[in-house]
Amino acid sequence: MKRDPDHPIIDDPWTYDILGFNYQVDKEDPGKSFIDLTLEKEGVVRRLRFHGPTNLEIEAGFPIPTRGMAILDVRARQLEGIGVEVSDFENSTGSVTFLARAVVDLDTQE
Repeated sequence: MKRDPDHPIIDDPWTYDILGFNYQVDKEDPGKSFIDLTLEKEGVVRRLRFHGPTNLEIEAGFPIPTRGMAILDVRARQLEGIGVEVSDFENSTGSVTFLARAVVDLDTQE
């Protein structure tokens, strides 16, 4: 099976610390729900918004970084409403994983 490519939104996400995690639920239209993830590395802060998150799992130990966070472009899987996967390739505690429709950089709106 071919590996999903890294999403181009951020290089090497496993090198960042998680500063903030906010899940906003839209009860009327769950497709409008989002997760804001704030990451920091060497004084550089990145704010990412994941639209339409599903299957959220947060392990005990979060937010201590596992140094295994990956943000993958999974559009080739052709799953309805799913284009991004946040996963963890380390076998340790504290990971956060979920699927989302899309991701944008809140500082550049890419």
